[in-house]
Amino acid sequence: MQWVQPKNGTDALIASSRRKRDIALPAALPGIAIATALARVRGNSSLLRTIIIDFRTQNLSTVAHIRQAVAAQERDQTLSQAHALKGVAGAIGAETLAATVREFEDAVRGGKESSFMELL
Repeated sequence: MQWVQPKNGTDALIASSRRKRDIALPAALPGIAIATALARVRGNSSLLRTIIIDFRTQNLSTVAHIRQAVAAQERDQTLSQAHALKGVAGAIGAETLAATVREFEDAVRGGKESSFMELL
């Protein structure tokens, strides 16, 4: 990779994108079914790396937001955020996360508040 000093916001995004592509996809990644995820992107490991990195970046505060929605008793917001997380987790092969979020959604729908925090 050749480093070019970013001149503006666009150049910084390009440099960031290049860094993402240069990170090797590990053979195994805890919590991610790599083979399943690779099949979904037709073997494009570069694309999968980018998707996984973006997933992490975009969801750093998702659980905190879901907890806030639970605390505020905003059922629709809680379910919406959980559903979005479940969908993306399933798409990237984070099968255990997707299953746990599915269980959380069922608990919210069923009014089983005692299990919310354990699942989160």
